[in-house]
Formats: sequence, C-alpha cells, structure tokens
Amino acid sequence: DIGGNAAATTQWSFIVEGEPTSQVSGSVKEADGTPVPGVTVHAGELQGITGANGNYVIAGLADGTHQITCELENWYFDPPAVAVTVPPDQPNIDFTAQPGFDITGRVVAADGQAKAGVLVTAADRSAYTDANGDYAILDLPAGTYRVVPVLDGFDFVDPYEDVTLGPDAANINFTAVVETHALSGSVQTTSGERLQGVALTATNVNTDEQVEVVTGVSGQYVFQALEAGVYDITPTIATHQFLPAVRRIELAAQATEVNFVAVPLYTVSLP
Repeated sequence: DIGGNAAATTQWSFIVEGEPTSQVSGSVKEADGTPVPGVTVHAGELQGITGANGNYVIAGLADGTHQITCELENWYFDPPAVAVTVPPDQPNIDFTAQPGFDITGRVVAADGQAKAGVLVTAADRSAYTDANGDYAILDLPAGTYRVVPVLDGFDFVDPYEDVTLGPDAANINFTAVVETHALSGSVQTTSGERLQGVALTATNVNTDEQVEVVTGVSGQYVFQALEAGVYDITPTIATHQFLPAVRRIELAAQATEVNFVAVPLYTVSLP
C-alpha cells in the first residue's frame, strides 16, 4: 500500500460448468398406438410438444430429478407423472392417452347463496369452488366416480353423488348446511328421582341465540340440532335450584350426559 506495507492477497477459485445438456424423450399415444400430437410435456420450467408421430424431446435439463407430466385439454394421461434423474439422458418416457371428461357443478348455502372454498373430490382429483360457488374437475378418464363435497363446519343435503363419465357430467350440485349436533342429559333430585317439567335453555355464547326444551317424565332432555359452538345450558323450574346452576359446553360433536341435580326450594313463614 502507500505506507509501504505488503498488500494482503485473496485467492479465488471457480468451477466453470457448461450449459445443461441432458434430455428426456418419449412418446404419447392412445392404447391402440395412435399418436397424439400437440401434447405439452413438462419437465419443470422446460417443455416439449409432441409432433404428428406423438414423439417429444425436452433438451437442456439441469442435473437432478425432474417430474415429467403431460397436458392437453380433454385428454387424460397414464401415468399422471414420471420422475426421472439426469444424467444420463432418459429415452422412452412414454405416456398413454385417453379422452378426458369433466365433472362440473355448483355449491350453494341453504339460502341459495354461492358457497366458496368448498373442496370437491372425485377419486384422486379435486377442485375448490370459486366465488360463484362453481367448480370443475377436468380431464378424468371414462368411468364411475363418487363426487364428495367437504367444508369444515358444514354438512351437505346430499353428502355425495355417483356419476358416470363418458360423456361429461354437468350440474352436479350440492347444498351446504351448517353442521349440527345433539346435546342431551337428564335432571334428577338429590334423592335420585327424575324431574319432569324442567325448562333447559341453550344459549350460544357467541351469538346469544337461545333454544329451549323441557324434560319429560323420564327427566331427560335433548337439543336435537345445535350448531357447533360454545353453549351455556341453564335449567329452571320454580320449585328447585340446580347444581350446577349453569354448564358451559363446547359443542363440536354429539354431547351426552350433560346432567343436573335439582335441590328443592323451601319457604319459611314467620309469625
């Protein structure tokens, strides 16, 4: 440097590699050997397109493992994907094509409003409903499928529908209803007698909505269809007080044995 000190030196080393040169090739044909032209064959961000003879080549693949998949509207490909590792080059990565058919429909709520975000499945394929409640499961091979909608916190008026493809299946529609559960128990006195005529109120802690039922001759009660949530269960009758006075229940499935003990109330008359 300018002060006369020896300058420090740094050594660098580089490995220079050439352009990726590996390739994958094969064909896409129907089961009877008929070539299927115009199929886009993907290998990551690279792709090739089958020609009139059904053959394709994807060149310039980087070293490593790649998923090879096919895409062409209204066609189904078997296998759906093939994992290949290069180098070396991978020839004869072949696919069998057959006509693909679609399942389409709509999911609405009980009030007829569109229900977005519902997962609809058919075999190993699935799709989510959009903001309009519409869904489409595309390019399935001919056959029979069970179409099943799924959404946390909801049941469906029809839990599934079986369809046969070839041709397409349209208007496979579903109605979503809020999932409900039963809550039940009994009321008995300290001496073990069942108490009839006790009014029990289930109050939704979040919405303040209330439902009331009354115990029968057996002292039992049932709330048949409560939406999932947290409820305060409160028993009342003029002649008794209860232990406990209120029970808080987090209802995510059927709840039983939500029981209460009734203690008689006494009146003291003073002269």
